[in-house]
Amino acid sequence: MFDWYLELPFMFKLTVDAILIMVSLMAIISGIYYLPKKNREMKAELLDQEREIAKKKVVINNQLKEYADMVERTSKEKAKAAKKIADLETEADKLRETNSKLMEQAEKLKKKVGGRPKKTS
Repeated sequence: MFDWYLELPFMFKLTVDAILIMVSLMAIISGIYYLPKKNREMKAELLDQEREIAKKKVVINNQLKEYADMVERTSKEKAKAAKKIADLETEADKLRETNSKLMEQAEKLKKKVGGRPKKTS
């Protein structure tokens, strides 16, 4: 596989070795410089995302509290409205009863009215 390398003259072997060493050193140096920089950038980006998530969580919690308060208020209002409706229905029943009693009394009074019929000429 590396027969071509073994057939090269000594000077070319040194050149190939030097190029390989140079490429490997460049990779190591760029890794030493680039990776920590990239790591810092990623950490900063991660912190920014965590801040945004925390802000959104606060907003969602506030919205949930407002929703719970609204549900509580509406349930109280519904309870008050139901109580008023029940009171009005009982009052309406009482008024119907008194109306029926008064109608019966009016019928009795109409039956009691008697006497001579009115003259019509």
